[in-house]
Parts: sequence; structure tokens; C-alpha cells
Amino acid sequence: MVKINLNKELGIKKPFDVKRINKRVEAAYSFQLEGARFELLVEEVQNRAKNIDEKAEADMSEEEQKELRDEVINFYEKQRDHLRNMMNYIIETVGLNKKQSELLEELEVDETSVLAGKIASIMMGANPDELEENPSPED
Repeated sequence: MVKINLNKELGIKKPFDVKRINKRVEAAYSFQLEGARFELLVEEVQNRAKNIDEKAEADMSEEEQKELRDEVINFYEKQRDHLRNMMNYIIETVGLNKKQSELLEELEVDETSVLAGKIASIMMGANPDELEENPSPED
């Protein structure tokens, strides 16, 4: 059992007692894996954007323009899905109720990402007290 404190992020004073059961640890690894894949996608899209800057959209064939539109839509869907996955991961892991989940919805995206990473780290075995003492560089 680990204690996950969300007072700083969500203003919830009582820490959550969360069992480090296999299901939650696996979810933490899956969350981290999905995050790594998302970061790779962001890099690919940024590289593609650089290439497009060098070649004016007007010079692109209809097929290339359609592919570009599809890529943009796909990227926005992936961004939305990544945010939803982060929020769902937090909600399900610590067992937030509806009111607490609404507090999470009001958190900034970067703060949500840091919080999800903190929770995943704790579930994978990091010491919660050390994470509180040594906040991430984004704090």
C-alpha cells in the first residue's frame, strides 16, 4: 500500500491509500508506454512540419494535401486521446470521485502530465516522499 498525496495539485488534503496490485502497476507501465509513443508522434509531426515549410502547400499535389489534412486530424485526435488517457489514469488509479475528478479537469495540462507521471512513478516503486522532496524540473 502506498500513500498518494494530491494536496498540492488538487487541494485534496487526505492522502489516498492505493494498493500496488499487479493491475495498477501494469496500468502504470502501459501509461508510460503510451506517453513514450505520444512523444515519438510529436517528434514525427514536428519533423513533417519542417519539411512542409520547405515545400509550399500550394506546390503539393491533391493527394499530398489530403494526406496532410489527415495527418493533422489524426494528430489532434492523438493529443485529445493522450489528455483523456492521463486524466483517466489518475482517476482510476487513485479512485477519484466525481467532485475530485472535476478538480482534475481544472488543472493545467502540464500539471496533469506531471501528476500522472508522479502517480505512475509511485506505482512502479518510487518513494512518494522523495518525489515530494525532489519535484520535477517542470514544477
